[in-house]
Amino acid sequence: MGTAWSEVITEYAMVEINDIRLNDKLVENPALFFREMALYMRNAIPRFNLPQEEQAWLSYTSPKFDSYEYVSDGVGTTVHTGKTGYELFCAEIITTDKFGNPAASAIVGASYDAESGDVTLPDGIANGTPISMDFYADGFFENDLSGEEKRILGLCVQLVWENRFSGEWLNRIGKAKDKTFSTPNENEGTKANTARMLLLSKTLNSEMRRYAQNLKYNSVVPRGCRLRRN
Repeated sequence: MGTAWSEVITEYAMVEINDIRLNDKLVENPALFFREMALYMRNAIPRFNLPQEEQAWLSYTSPKFDSYEYVSDGVGTTVHTGKTGYELFCAEIITTDKFGNPAASAIVGASYDAESGDVTLPDGIANGTPISMDFYADGFFENDLSGEEKRILGLCVQLVWENRFSGEWLNRIGKAKDKTFSTPNENEGTKANTARMLLLSKTLNSEMRRYAQNLKYNSVVPRGCRLRRN
């Protein structure tokens, strides 16, 4: 059967990642959410490197994702996107907020046929409205992963995610200050982020070592001879 990437992402990685924006995206546009998280997963898998044999065990089929842009003609219509074979789909109207920043809102009633690639849009969308469509088909590991393996992969995804945001350039540069306004010290923030990354790496490495030791123990000690608790 194998193990779906979406299971590891939602049930293990997202338990460790505290980001309300990702939670909102999962609800509003799951196709785009999994597309983004698949990139973290792809970079996280090589981090699970203890024991050495684990990388071969984590062989996988990559997810597929795509997008399609369309401008409404003012009436409900069928759009021939040519995007076939996807599991998740979301269509959004692209607008701008009061500050001129891009904003998106899901189109209720839009439907997708995975066999033909056709998308059916409801009536009521104004002529000339930009519409963005997202498509996603899940990746999966070829083997059935244990709960321990999925937890460690979740920690790997968290580490990749945390590393990206701890290194954000805006947090590192000096900022203008005066008597009425000040920001936290950039050096102290960098030190705190570095300490957190070291702690996360230590936790992950500890989990992998324990996992490798358990594998070794289970391969050497016969099941009937293992210690049991009364």
